[in-house]
Amino acid sequence: MNDPDLTDSGQVQVEYSIDSGLSYSQATLSTTDADTSATSGDPGIDNTQTYQIGTSGEFIDISGGQNTITSTWNSDTDEPDTNVTTARLRITTYDGEGEGDTQTTADFEIDNVDPVITDFSIRPSAAKAGELLTVTFTVDEGLDENPTVTIDGETATFVSSEVNGDGADYTYTYRTVGVGTESEGDVNGVSIATDDFLNQGNDTETVTLDFTPPTTDTNPDAGTYQAAQSITLSATDDGVGGAGAQGVGVDTIYYTTDGSDPTTASAQYAGPIAVNASTTIKYFATDNVDNQESIRTASYVIDADAPSGADSFVLGTVFNDADRDGTQDAGESGIESAVVQLFEDIDEDGNYDAELDVLQSTDTSDANGAFSFLGLAQDRYVIRVDETTIPAGYALTTGNNPGALALLDPGQGFTARFGYATPAATPDVDDGASPSPSPVPTEDADGGSAPDEGDTTTPVIGETADESDTPTDSRGGEESTESDTIIGGIRDFFDKLFGDEESAKSETSRDGTAFTRLVDDAVTSIFAPVSLAALAGAALNLGIVGTGFFTYLRYLIQLITEPFRLLAGNKGRRWGIVFDVETNRPIDLAIVRLFDVETGRLIRTSVTDRYGRYLFLVDEEKRYRMTVTKPHFTFPPDRDMQPRKDLYLGGVIERGVERRSAEVTDIRPEHVTQERTQETGEQTVIRLDIP
Repeated sequence: MNDPDLTDSGQVQVEYSIDSGLSYSQATLSTTDADTSATSGDPGIDNTQTYQIGTSGEFIDISGGQNTITSTWNSDTDEPDTNVTTARLRITTYDGEGEGDTQTTADFEIDNVDPVITDFSIRPSAAKAGELLTVTFTVDEGLDENPTVTIDGETATFVSSEVNGDGADYTYTYRTVGVGTESEGDVNGVSIATDDFLNQGNDTETVTLDFTPPTTDTNPDAGTYQAAQSITLSATDDGVGGAGAQGVGVDTIYYTTDGSDPTTASAQYAGPIAVNASTTIKYFATDNVDNQESIRTASYVIDADAPSGADSFVLGTVFNDADRDGTQDAGESGIESAVVQLFEDIDEDGNYDAELDVLQSTDTSDANGAFSFLGLAQDRYVIRVDETTIPAGYALTTGNNPGALALLDPGQGFTARFGYATPAATPDVDDGASPSPSPVPTEDADGGSAPDEGDTTTPVIGETADESDTPTDSRGGEESTESDTIIGGIRDFFDKLFGDEESAKSETSRDGTAFTRLVDDAVTSIFAPVSLAALAGAALNLGIVGTGFFTYLRYLIQLITEPFRLLAGNKGRRWGIVFDVETNRPIDLAIVRLFDVETGRLIRTSVTDRYGRYLFLVDEEKRYRMTVTKPHFTFPPDRDMQPRKDLYLGGVIERGVERRSAEVTDIRPEHVTQERTQETGEQTVIRLDIP
């Protein structure tokens, strides 16, 4: 701009036309300061004025003569949907006294229309990890640069482009190197096309990514049954989020019944599988993108002599824990008329859910505080004392109420003891022992003595009675011939074992085989014909019997049910072994006692089974020592032993040593050597080998 009259300042009006000058409109200029410049001064922009460039206070400086001004028209503001080649700009100058010349540009092109993407597709529409995806779409105009394509943020690789038959549309093809995203479920594929005028068009398509194989379950579960079974296989396909997450769906379940590993050439599951004899089913499932489940195994044993599925039981007492030590000691009476409830744990969370769990049975404690639940099906339960039926002012001393039970093995039994005391009760400290917290169960949720998933430590459930326990319960009710027979048999059993000690000694060899034979003979002749549930029920009618009764009753229960536990391979676990150092054979019926070093108190007692196995679940922070007794055996052995970390030769078991020495060889038949990881939480396991 230049003014021959040498006026010091001026202004400029900018107008535009999209029809080659037939009509003009006021142009909207950019108000961004950097978008307007001059060789002299810094003129301002005001789109509300007729003369937009050179507003009051920021006029165009022409005091020195010619001044060149550059500014920017926001055509996308004035013509947002216009794509023409007949656009023009017209400028008119003004110096405060009158308008100067008008200048007009030649026609030029403006394009404010975004590219349009159509026919966007991703194939396959569902994919697994590492699978190639092909992306195609069409753009309605030519582009100087290829569009950008991403799948869940991962950039796809350009493959090709071609002009369609109409000459106006262009088809692009892209391909992923392989699905590498960590996402699962529905994710977005996005294409972005940018034209020469920096207009952008985009489109989105969904693809389902599923990297997780399906999961197959059997019904009924693997195990031992008395009669033929019809086995159903069912599979679900969940995404990475777990149950209910997005998956692509189950395709096929493959299986075998001859013990061989199945392949995709094996039989395809189409309906229930008849199992008329002991059978091992192996199976896996695939989903609709060919994710393949690992081979799974379910073994079924059909044995007409096996216990029925409803022969598990719970025995227990509600007692007055006068010294508040969590155990029922001699002289501590039972609490009568306490209501005990047994619920099915519907969601299997180990907690009592009043709105969900289903009441299965109710019993009321007798004059000695005893209660029982017999003939239970294999399931997970919650046992609960209705504390409104406990005398006023009494508080629980044995842990949590309610508590969880898992009766998962045939013929499995539990003891459940609930101690209550008044706040004024004073602990018995005559023996120097300190009151202890609630005892830790030595029998876990699945009937063994090893902790694993699903076990509970509250209340005193699964506690092993020891030789110091003196049962005082005497259940009322009608007597039965079977009950009398069992009671007599139990007394006869102990007469055989302990009545003639000298005779037993003379017949017992160094490895204790005669003693073992006495036990096996007694079990075979006395207890084999009766059910375990009846045996447990009869035990409540015994009254006071000889020392050691409950210790060896526990052994009998274990002995009778051991074959069925061993057949359930998925119940395998590691134990400590008591063994003969001369023959290296396991010793059964050895009594292993665990003592608290600080108090000298007997904590637990266990009896080894036919494979010499024992195990203690204990408080990790305490120090312990063990003793082992069996007629004609000496502990510790009177010979030098090569020390090793998993061998117990007496002395103190320090804090944490149990964890470090947990890897101990498990002696059991070959067909049940399956291992299982121990998960003990804040407790730990003592399972050292003992010579």
